[in-house]
Amino acid sequence: MVRRIALPTGRALLGTLLYGVVAIGASYAFAYWSLVRVEAGRATVFLAFVPLMTLFLATAHGLETMSWRRVAGALIAVVGIVVVVGGGLGTTLTLPLLLALIVGVVCNAEGAVIFKLLPKGNPVATNAVAFTTGAAVLAGASMLAGETWSLPAAANTWAALTYLVVIGSVLVFYLYLFVLGRWPASRTAYGFVLLPVAAIPISAWLTGEVVTASFVLALSSCWWRLAGAISRSRRPAPAESAPVIECATC
Repeated sequence: MVRRIALPTGRALLGTLLYGVVAIGASYAFAYWSLVRVEAGRATVFLAFVPLMTLFLATAHGLETMSWRRVAGALIAVVGIVVVVGGGLGTTLTLPLLLALIVGVVCNAEGAVIFKLLPKGNPVATNAVAFTTGAAVLAGASMLAGETWSLPAAANTWAALTYLVVIGSVLVFYLYLFVLGRWPASRTAYGFVLLPVAAIPISAWLTGEVVTASFVLALSSCWWRLAGAISRSRRPAPAESAPVIECATC
């Protein structure tokens, strides 16, 4: 028996459309423009900014509160990124590229906050609507940029496209929204610090990118943040929360 998946309606639909514009359309547009000009490993290090930006935006929207541990962990990772920039990114990273990477990070973080503000729905339906909306935004941007559309001709391009669609989009975003629906936005964003761990070795293997000591330092700071997020997730809820709810219902 096939289970029917209900598409979002009303306020949920409007929020999902906004999520698609910000998290898919705008985020992908700026990320793509940057990635074709900057080495993949170096560009993904900037994703370590996502948890910090998500924490700021979630706090601004009233979803979460600041804490010294969260801010300290985020700042340590930022220091690691600054080391990377000073250790080699400055030779290829121009101001427009830097701004594009930062805007992409902001859009990614804001997208997570928008999703948390939505009524709870099915991740499959949310992704279907959001990706359709994001694809329309990207198609419009492509036409405005005067790009020529054509189907890939090389077999390895088809293989890469298949991976991006099936694994990098359908599966990854389903799992991302599944976790985001159960964890706070800033905690879920710590998953982005794992991307450089995979991207840098693969980039070094496929493109010959050099892994330097500054990269190792930046990744170490990212792992410190990830360990902090995991340790917080294992903490039990405060014992005083139950009496407060009980008294509120008296």
